[in-house]
Amino acid sequence: MTILTWLGFRVAARVLPYSDTKNFIMDAAFLPGACVATIFFQQGIHTGNGTVMWWYIAAGTNCILYFLFWYMLGLLCRNILSRTRFPHRNKMTR
Repeated sequence: MTILTWLGFRVAARVLPYSDTKNFIMDAAFLPGACVATIFFQQGIHTGNGTVMWWYIAAGTNCILYFLFWYMLGLLCRNILSRTRFPHRNKMTR
């Protein structure tokens, strides 16, 4: 699911026409990785030509965070479905 999320963002960035809404959503989606990358590489004119590693850290962080998001969502769905399908399984028997 993480790879599909990543590919979905890439396709949306290339296919959808320019709009402020699209840019806002894309910026919000990539913000967590940018925040973590900023910890390692400061932004501003003192970086010279910039750093290539900033992109790698931001992309890697986004992959990890979206993996955790989908994993937790899967656990939540599994928990909800198991309660609705097998309601007697969660009750204690005496």
